[in-house]
Amino acid sequence: MEEAVAKGEARLWETADCAAITQDATYREIICAAGRMEDIVSLLPEAEKGVQRVIVAGRPGWERVLKPHGFRRVVCYIKDT
Repeated sequence: MEEAVAKGEARLWETADCAAITQDATYREIICAAGRMEDIVSLLPEAEKGVQRVIVAGRPGWERVLKPHGFRRVVCYIKDT
């Protein structure tokens, strides 16, 4: 992740209590986040600027947290173990 951020292939978003990493295309994908849930969610308005949509890759619990912010589940990934 550090290398992708350093090369400009990904972006680091930070507050005092959390951090998230995104990759951009015509949408912005949040691929990694850590910290207090409320602080991570507070990054969304800024992350939504300049792109058509924001996509969150994460565990199923994020669906419950992000639903009040206009997010919905659209895909389920299944992989081998």
